[in-house]
Amino acid sequence: MIFPTIAPLLASLALATPNTVQDLHNYLRSVPLVFVAFTSRTLDSVQSFNNIFTQTSINTSTLYLTVNCDIDVDLCHDYDINTYPTIRLFENDPKTDDTVSRMTRYRGPRTKRAFQSFIKKRELPVLSHISSNEIETFQKSDDIVIIASLHPNQESLLTTFSIIAARHHLRYIFAYTTIDAQTSVPTITCYKNTDNDHRTLTGAFTEADLESFLATSTPSVIKTFREKDLETFMQRDKLTCYIFLALDDDDLIATTLRRGITPLAKKYEKYITFALAALPKHAEMAGNFGAQINTQAEDAKGRGAPVLLVHAPMNDNVFYFQQGKKVSADAVEDMLTRILQGKAQNGQVLGQDAEDWEDVAGEEVMHDEL
Repeated sequence: MIFPTIAPLLASLALATPNTVQDLHNYLRSVPLVFVAFTSRTLDSVQSFNNIFTQTSINTSTLYLTVNCDIDVDLCHDYDINTYPTIRLFENDPKTDDTVSRMTRYRGPRTKRAFQSFIKKRELPVLSHISSNEIETFQKSDDIVIIASLHPNQESLLTTFSIIAARHHLRYIFAYTTIDAQTSVPTITCYKNTDNDHRTLTGAFTEADLESFLATSTPSVIKTFREKDLETFMQRDKLTCYIFLALDDDDLIATTLRRGITPLAKKYEKYITFALAALPKHAEMAGNFGAQINTQAEDAKGRGAPVLLVHAPMNDNVFYFQQGKKVSADAVEDMLTRILQGKAQNGQVLGQDAEDWEDVAGEEVMHDEL
């Protein structure tokens, strides 16, 4: 629901700049949720962020604001802003007379998809009640959505599910629907829309069962590479398959690739760690492995073929997938099988027989239904 007093402004609110503390406070009291970016209009390094934040502000019931710290120095100082951009969510409870907004520091990725996910979890109820006809649409509302199908006369299961939803609603979206108590079995389904690796828990459950289910079902088998998790990718008893690709959340190539490779990653999970590494952020890392990546080229922006290589931490051997070829499950599995069977040599380039990327990428992305 868009609040009528500010609906005409929503398309441009991210361009608005409160000039005083009082101006900002007036905005904060106008609606339940206000997403504020304290930023700069002159620093080149944040212009991409400014554009993404503005784009995300369109067609949402949450109020987006930007504060230009180049001009409004005192206002930014009053909120202890030391780096740009700094992003904060302010929440107001309409049931109370409290004039002080609750503030949450945003620490997630600075992408349109991440912003939308962060806000959506706060716009929706902790636990939504949906009809069976709404499941197909609702399950696609975020990257991970947890939906319970419960008997109407088993209130204890709904209570248990509500407790878990309250505990984790800022990480995942939760909903439940009512099913026929005579013919249907209660189920909890974890919809993972980035890789289509959906998981289901069937039958009656306890709080411990649900915690265990979330812990095992929500992580993606293809991990996103981060330096702080380096030990995950350097296990000496496993290979690591790196896929270097621009992880642009509006780029269907990354999602299409993840969905295609996920079954393969599950099959070889005991022996190989699969990782997506963002370009151009980790281009230097790929270069350290011996891969040639031009950060100015199309593929470094995610519109060309991904760069795939396999690293063996136990002996530091590296194997390469032929650049410019389609990174398909069949072609990658053939490469991995040869490596695991000891039929590949350090530095060898494999996958030469795969289809050319330029012959298949456009059509696949165009027709893939996400």
